[in-house]
Amino acid sequence: MNVSLRCANLKPGQENRIKELEQELDCRLVALEESNQPAALSMQQLSVLQLIEKSLGVTLVAYEPTQSFRPTKPSPQHLARLTELERETGYVLVAYASDRQVPDVDSFQPSEGYETVHLSAAQFQRLQTVEDELGLILMAYNPRQ
Repeated sequence: MNVSLRCANLKPGQENRIKELEQELDCRLVALEESNQPAALSMQQLSVLQLIEKSLGVTLVAYEPTQSFRPTKPSPQHLARLTELERETGYVLVAYASDRQVPDVDSFQPSEGYETVHLSAAQFQRLQTVEDELGLILMAYNPRQ
């Protein structure tokens, strides 16, 4: 299952950073973020959630997970480090790997009259650097000719 995306609500600093990158790359950028989907709870799960809400005096919202973990076999170097940490802390440590779901960027459609920009390798690297800085997915578009 892929993670769905929506247009991101930007903070002023993020908006300024994206405008700078638009000028640098000579294209329009759309900032996207993952869209959390409400969880489909069974009646039993809903009852448990309501009990927790009542005991804490809060309202909780359940979303489908966008990331799961599975036990993994660490490399010999990582295993040595984990063993060392176990001795230091007295805890038993278990290694897990992320099964992160991939955002479905292909499902996002730009406004009518815009088309995807094909960036050079250097431009693409620059775009990814800013994505990492902002924690967003950036899509590059230009008006159709």
